[in-house]
Amino acid sequence: MKNLTLLTSSLALASLCSANSISTSPIFGDNMVLQRGLTNNIWGKADAGEKITVNFRGNIAKATTAKDGVWKLKIPTGKAGGPFDFKVTSADGDSLSYSNVLVGDVWLCTGQSNMHWEVKKFDSKDAQRAKGLSKKLRMFTVKRQAKVLPDGQADTNREFSAEMPWTAATPESALQFSSVGFNFGVDLNEKLNIPIGLIAANHGGSKVEAWMSRAELRSEPSTKKNLEEFLSATEKKGKPPGGPNSWNSALYSCYIHPIVGYG
Repeated sequence: MKNLTLLTSSLALASLCSANSISTSPIFGDNMVLQRGLTNNIWGKADAGEKITVNFRGNIAKATTAKDGVWKLKIPTGKAGGPFDFKVTSADGDSLSYSNVLVGDVWLCTGQSNMHWEVKKFDSKDAQRAKGLSKKLRMFTVKRQAKVLPDGQADTNREFSAEMPWTAATPESALQFSSVGFNFGVDLNEKLNIPIGLIAANHGGSKVEAWMSRAELRSEPSTKKNLEEFLSATEKKGKPPGGPNSWNSALYSCYIHPIVGYG
């Protein structure tokens, strides 16, 4: 038992010592598509003061992690093409590498149930359009987990999770993605002949106020009144009234703002 305890402790210590101190937002990863022809925003987390370097297609960009543990920088992506490797390193020697990265056009596919419904719920035969597109079409889906955040976080939140991380389009993977988004992406690829990246962020039956920032809602008298009444009711009841599809700013806070700046 003592030997087992010693071994367990040693493994735990080794795990802690080898833990990577740097990370990127979940929007970055293997198989991603970066927007062509622009200087792209890249961001993540590390220890305050940590110096970060990103290397992509021979371009190098550097940043120093702020006091809040967030680093961000910009790097050019060049013309459409790929696949490429994408590497993030810290001055301490930690590193992250993403492979099979493409450069092309990135599109946000967002809305209600008509945008959310997957290929498998419409016509599964459409998924066959993905044949031969694994190097031309990539898909990413934001996980549906809306929350009503405090005022100080609602318009600044960057935390979110991926339901489908960046995935190459195949007849199998396409079944799980937005039907409208997928068919739109295939059509675009056929016309432009460049890699296409699709980001799905949807919520069925959602009201437009749920997709708006609090700053925007407060900029117009009627929506400002609705917002303040909603926040007041939430505070009194200890939970927001209604469902996530009607929560003022919740979808903006949890689905949209976390990926603002990508592409």
